[in-house]
Amino acid sequence: MGNWRKVAIAAIIGMERGFVNVTVQAYSGYKANERPCRFRLDNRSYEVLEVLDRWYGSDSVYFKVRAEDQNHYILRYNSGQDEWSLESFRRASGEDGDGGRSAADGKAGPSSLCSSPRLRSGQAG
Repeated sequence: MGNWRKVAIAAIIGMERGFVNVTVQAYSGYKANERPCRFRLDNRSYEVLEVLDRWYGSDSVYFKVRAEDQNHYILRYNSGQDEWSLESFRRASGEDGDGGRSAADGKAGPSSLCSSPRLRSGQAG
């Protein structure tokens, strides 16, 4: 079974049960947790290559990101509870889910998105 399938299954099962553990390393500049840089899910770390979108809820900030596996994830930071959760996962188009690229292909690395990282973890539910 491909890794993207394992991640998708873990995310779906976790969301159905009301929780998905995710640990997020975020850039904190003028405020805490400005944007995610990396996250850990299902015992695997993912580098965030690009923040595609960001929107605000009443007590949360949502980030649609493209990770090094080229898949899209929606991460939520609940500022009131100071915790992160995985809200959504979408597999990239292509057979293997990584678009044939790796983090070493000249994409954004830790220094571009995470110059001053902070580690935060959270559990939805």
